[in-house]
Amino acid sequence: MTTSIARTFQRCLMSGSFQKSASYGKRIDYNAANLSRLAVAQNQSASLMRSYGRSIWYMASSARNYKSTNLWPSVSCTCGSFHSESDKEFSHLLMDEIKGEKERMTGVPTPSSSWSLKCNGPDCKMTKKLQGDIIEVSFNVNGSVPPAREDAVEDEPIIAQPDFMVDIKKPSSSDTLSFECYFPDEEPGEAEGDHPNVFSIRSIVLNKGEVTDATYIIDTENIDPNVYDHLLTYLEERGINNDFADELVDIASGVENHEYIKSLEKLQNFVSCD
Repeated sequence: MTTSIARTFQRCLMSGSFQKSASYGKRIDYNAANLSRLAVAQNQSASLMRSYGRSIWYMASSARNYKSTNLWPSVSCTCGSFHSESDKEFSHLLMDEIKGEKERMTGVPTPSSSWSLKCNGPDCKMTKKLQGDIIEVSFNVNGSVPPAREDAVEDEPIIAQPDFMVDIKKPSSSDTLSFECYFPDEEPGEAEGDHPNVFSIRSIVLNKGEVTDATYIIDTENIDPNVYDHLLTYLEERGINNDFADELVDIASGVENHEYIKSLEKLQNFVSCD
């Protein structure tokens, strides 16, 4: 019963919404989906897994107490819409879930003084200036929550680890250097020291504000390891390091938590009769 209710909730709330390629498509500077066609397919698969894990994680405790009366057809309603007894129970279930989420609600941290943050729903951008250069980091929290681990406890905090894009613009060049970065999944048994960088670079591309099929993209899986290390150093010297990655995760987790609660409230208002 728990899995069934969680899947039902997932379909109601998140169907078709958590594909990162779609969220990147909103960006004016470039379309991140073009940066790595292989990455798009991987992100779509990961998005489905993450949304499924999030639904199971948050709805499991409430779903245990859910008992459908299966009273059909709908009861009469003065609002003129179709409502059933199951709709009422679903609305009450969502109210309990919203209450629990608000009790665990976290704020969105303020970025360090060198960065400014702007968010439009789940879509976020951090910007800073480094002498004459402009550095922009964009990310979207849709589908950014990893699947719950089998050994995870129920009250363990949910964190968001979105893919993020780094754009570096120089006044001396008409090109923009773009990095597509991600948080790799940690394999079981890996030692912390094996991966000193908490994020990885998937691809880089020089572009003039838009990536097309005629734009060549460098996939980091096929480059010399020394070149890859220098790319990481290039980002680190511009403030894109492990500390920044941790800060981004904290911000993304706060934004994702707020957007999740707002979406639950919208869903509860839609299915209820007030």
